[in-house]
Amino acid sequence: MGDGLKAPHDAEDLVHMAWPAILRYLRHAGLGEAAQDVAQEVFSCAIVRFSACPRNEMWRRWLFRIASYKLKEYRRRESRVRRKHDAMCLESADRPRPHAVDDAMVFQDMLDSLTELQREVVVLRYGVGMSGPEIADALGVPVHSVSGRLLEARRRLRRIFDQEKHDAAG
Repeated sequence: MGDGLKAPHDAEDLVHMAWPAILRYLRHAGLGEAAQDVAQEVFSCAIVRFSACPRNEMWRRWLFRIASYKLKEYRRRESRVRRKHDAMCLESADRPRPHAVDDAMVFQDMLDSLTELQREVVVLRYGVGMSGPEIADALGVPVHSVSGRLLEARRRLRRIFDQEKHDAAG
């Protein structure tokens, strides 16, 4: 995120230093085009609360907590919309879809099968490219918790992937 642990001087500095990392986090969390909108919500919230921003290395954790909250809020909204949409469009389920759409849907379903905590560390590790200690710092948890969540997430994803392969073969 910008230049490491240096705290931002003002709200404009915060946006300049952190926008790319927050946007990358949200895109890798599966938001696609909606990542821009959610990032705007993150920074709107952060700017309003800038006086509460730590003036030390803890500012990253503070900002990623806001981003995590806004991501969860977005997913809840989208889940409600998706349930309504699915109820209205059951008859369209038999239409064929291109493979790329199927693959993306399978991948998103695999991510959705993880707990919120597992999905968060997977996205930060493999999507954003943060290290275990960086993730621990951003989320405010011990490094061993991050390692454990990643291990369980990889195991769960492997089981799902193996089941998908088995289902496709049989």
